[in-house]
Amino acid sequence: MDRILNLLGDWNPQLFRELKGRFTRKNVAIAFGLACFTQFLLYLFYLGELPNALIDQPYNRYCTGPEDDYWQSTYQCLRDGNDWLINWQLWHFDVFVALTLIGLGILLVVGSHLIGADVAKEEQRGTLGFVRLSPQPVSKILLGKLLGVPSLIYVGLAFVLPWHLRLGVQGGVSLGWLMVLYGVAIAASFTAFTGAVLWSFVGRELLGGFHTWLYSGGLGLYLFGMSVACFEDNFPSYTPFDWVRLFYPGNIFYYLVDQNSLAPETIGYFLPHNWFQTQWYGSSLWVIGLGGLGFMAIHYALLGALAWQGIRRRFYDPQATMITKAMGCGVAISSTIFMTGFVWAGDRPERLFANFQTLQGFYWVVMLGLILLLTPTRQRVQDWARFRHQDVARRQFKWVFFRNDRSPALGAIALMLLLTTGYQMAIVLLSPLPSQKLLVIAALGLQGGCLFLLAALTQWIFLRRQKRAIWFGVVVIGPSVVPFILFMVFHGRFTLSITFGLFSAFPLSAVALAIPSMVIWSAIAQWGMILGCLWGLQQQIQRLGQSDLKTFQPTPTE
Repeated sequence: MDRILNLLGDWNPQLFRELKGRFTRKNVAIAFGLACFTQFLLYLFYLGELPNALIDQPYNRYCTGPEDDYWQSTYQCLRDGNDWLINWQLWHFDVFVALTLIGLGILLVVGSHLIGADVAKEEQRGTLGFVRLSPQPVSKILLGKLLGVPSLIYVGLAFVLPWHLRLGVQGGVSLGWLMVLYGVAIAASFTAFTGAVLWSFVGRELLGGFHTWLYSGGLGLYLFGMSVACFEDNFPSYTPFDWVRLFYPGNIFYYLVDQNSLAPETIGYFLPHNWFQTQWYGSSLWVIGLGGLGFMAIHYALLGALAWQGIRRRFYDPQATMITKAMGCGVAISSTIFMTGFVWAGDRPERLFANFQTLQGFYWVVMLGLILLLTPTRQRVQDWARFRHQDVARRQFKWVFFRNDRSPALGAIALMLLLTTGYQMAIVLLSPLPSQKLLVIAALGLQGGCLFLLAALTQWIFLRRQKRAIWFGVVVIGPSVVPFILFMVFHGRFTLSITFGLFSAFPLSAVALAIPSMVIWSAIAQWGMILGCLWGLQQQIQRLGQSDLKTFQPTPTE
């Protein structure tokens, strides 16, 4: 054991540090006991779902007779002497799916919370500063965190693994697909854990200690909601909500049901046709075979790479922006291409207008998140403003706004919004909208202007010294969401509420009710506010860039 520990300490000291503090006899015994207790409860629950040998039951899910015409996935019970004939393969598959969902929930939700809380705790105590001074690269330090902090969860899952493998084989799942399932779980865990580390760097500044609960709670609600929706066969919805489903690791069950020897109608959930009928740009070719899993892998890889770069940049420089401007533009374009593809779905053109309304919500969330990741802090902007006269590229062209991460990101954000909004407008022109193309294009333009105004306000807030979270909620979230709420409540009573909708973050519904002159004047007023914010922001940055010595020098009059 000493030899193993020495090898582990030489390979990854951070992992050895995490395991040394957690691998005690008491903690391992608790993990083993919880794993056994969970398996025992799940076994008793599904054992109680079997037909009782002492009671005559006409129908049950695990019987082998004809299917009940009234209750779906329920079959007539037949006896073999004193015992019922049981479909044991279906019973084992149900227990296998339930155990997999419980394991995924514990791994992703609890593991993400532990990692985020651990990083925030070390940052608060100052011990993370000593880790930064380590000669080890950040990749090894992060790997030690990802493997060491949830290590007790890994131990508990290792105790469950033998029964899980046995249930899968007896439930008709091949070993190859079991390995694919474990691969999807590892990819989802890596994405969720790196996102938790990145969020711990960002959220602590805005939300304090509540940020870890917000991340793990949001992830838990997402997993629970997607599991319920998939069990109730609410997909495909032929809306942009199908894009949100791609991040759900439980999509692997569609393939497990498809390859099972049991008929999908016998299993009754995660029906394969609900996955294979999902359309992207009007085509369902991407879900044939392993194309859907490849599409999921692309999304996991993009999120993991985004989080990984943000961690690398913020680990050694807490004042740095999360991502570079080039990467921000790449993420904006790729995410817009992906989410817009699910608008053009289904066989009814009248759905497209409602789908673009839904798309505005997802687009606003993604772009606002990128704005937060790209906006530099006060100290970074001040350093850039003081020494920008030394930049040779500035004399040639304003490439510094796209190349230098210390400069304000408004130029990169403007380019990002221009490209993504232009792409959506091109899709609108190519789509079979009957007579609403001009309305959607005008709404996209208003939303792009609203997002650029929010980017300028966000930069102004980041130049403040304190209370950024309060100002962000009051100045950014409030003016973009509250007018939309007022419009939705009062648009049937007052004409003025349409103006609120045009100035909100989701103006498509208001554009459909407004006259052309209202839309034009709203755009003019919006760009007037943008120019005013840019002028005020420029004056503030110039004041920040002045030398401290200049503030103490007397004026010529003095």
